[in-house]
Amino acid sequence: MRRMGNPRISNSVYKALVFTLGFSVGCYFATPYLFTYTPLSYFKRHPQQLLFGLIGVNVGVFLLWRARTVGLRTMNVLNKYFLLERGPSRTTQWSLLWSGFSHENFTHLLMNMFCLYSFGSTMIQVLGVVNFTSLYLISGVGASFASILFSAATGSFGLSLGASGAISAVFAAFATIFPKAGIAFFFLPIPGGAQMALLAFTVYNALGCVYKWGGLDYAAHLGGTFLGYLYAKKLQRERRYR
Repeated sequence: MRRMGNPRISNSVYKALVFTLGFSVGCYFATPYLFTYTPLSYFKRHPQQLLFGLIGVNVGVFLLWRARTVGLRTMNVLNKYFLLERGPSRTTQWSLLWSGFSHENFTHLLMNMFCLYSFGSTMIQVLGVVNFTSLYLISGVGASFASILFSAATGSFGLSLGASGAISAVFAAFATIFPKAGIAFFFLPIPGGAQMALLAFTVYNALGCVYKWGGLDYAAHLGGTFLGYLYAKKLQRERRYR
């Protein structure tokens, strides 16, 4: 017989899995109705405004973290819902979603929002607001779950935050649909275009999981990348993207 792992850790992963699946199914089926029968229908006519709205939410949460006038109650809410505790001490599963709107510092925020705008401005036009929103939110939660699962497997618990999991999905979808598109890294063109950039990004994050260099959440990046790739492949089958 095999020894069972820590039951608190197993229960934490199970709860995160249930939340991830439930949120993903709910988001996938509810999003079309929200963008058709509620004021969110405005974004169908102005898709770029939705992208700016997502950026605005990220900026707003960043400013809340740093506002000196924020009270203790607000700070407790931020700590509970907008930071992802990857271990068994997590008190709410909603942090799998909302932690994707928090950023550690201005550089972290700037880099993520630059990448979101760079790839999101194209993908929101190609996918439409319904598919783009589903991709972004579901992948954000899925990336958080990948981080929790990796932490449980390796015992490397801690806190995570940032939109990079969801942005990894947007980038992966872009590179899958437009594999030959030109990509530059700090204004230096990457040979082979988007498909090679995606391959390099995936290998880098896989190695990061092994060697644990820096403070990035490589597992979340890989989770978002995988979901973005799968989502793009699904849309290619339905819409025959080339």
